Formats: sequence, structure tokens, C-alpha cells
Amino acid sequence: MKIRNALLVLVLLGCGPTTGKEITISDPDRQKIHFDLSELNEEGLRGPPDGLRSLTYEFCVPADPKYVDEVKSIDPTAQVVIGSPGRIQCPPEQYLVMGNTHQENFRFVLFNLARFGYIQSIEESFFEE
Repeated sequence: MKIRNALLVLVLLGCGPTTGKEITISDPDRQKIHFDLSELNEEGLRGPPDGLRSLTYEFCVPADPKYVDEVKSIDPTAQVVIGSPGRIQCPPEQYLVMGNTHQENFRFVLFNLARFGYIQSIEESFFEE
């Protein structure tokens, strides 16, 4: 167990450029993020060199401006979508929030969001074509 925790800290410390922003995250909180962060480069992009693209993610927050403000203070890409459950199926008493990995320190942002007790899951968004 100690080795696993030490590895988790080392992985988290190596999650981005040296910015002074380091965060530890518990296993249950880390498990809220339901996509593979290792697929993303340091700019939050994935795919072949000639086809890099960002990942859009979604989660639900209580339908209260204080939660929206708290999320937006952590994630500058956060967009609230009122009246849509999204693919994640937010219940009527919650708002859908969508963010994007193409931002500075995206791992730090996601780990901070996952630490909020009111965020149960962070899922990748897929758009119909």
C-alpha cells in the first residue's frame, strides 16, 4: 500500500510543467475521472501528430450559483448547460457542466474538480456528427 501511494504521488508530481501546483488525490476521487489521462500530452491533446485534438469532459453540479462559481474558479473552460442532462444524465436538480483539457495544468484542474464531494463523476463527452 505504501508503495502504491508513493507511486501515485510521484505520478501526480510529474503531471505537468513545474508550476508550483501540486496536488495529491485519493483513490476514490481519482476514480471519478472516467477517461485515461495518460493518452493526453502536456497541452491536453491526444491523437496522432497530424491530428491532435482536445478532450471535452462533463460532470454535474447542484443547481446553485455557489457551486457554479466554485467550479469556474478552478476550471476556466467550464461552461454550464442549463436544461440539458448531457450524456452523463444530470438530474433536474443539477446543472450539466462541460470543460476541456486544452488548458494549462489540465490535470491539476481535473484533480481539484474530482475532490469536490458534490461531483460524482467526470466523463468524456462525445458529440454526434
